[in-house]
Amino acid sequence: MTWEISASGAPLSVATPGLPASGTPVTNATGHDVTVLLTAGLAAITAIAINGVVVTGLSVAISTLGPPLRLAAGAAVTLTYTGSPTWQWVP
Repeated sequence: MTWEISASGAPLSVATPGLPASGTPVTNATGHDVTVLLTAGLAAITAIAINGVVVTGLSVAISTLGPPLRLAAGAAVTLTYTGSPTWQWVP
């Protein structure tokens, strides 16, 4: 999915990358800071790390929507999960 927002009159488009295997980092290569929206569905997200540092106390239980995560351009996010969660990246 691709989201577009107009910032200062110029459109900003951010494509959501595919969700990698559990424990595999994904780098924000969009060139822009993004907000990552997590949905567990029938999955459970047991750990979230940004640039290799686990965010203490942050997990997403089955059938819930996780808190929005702000991910800087060039930063990496790693999810540890069971099942098949989903995510969307928005500007």
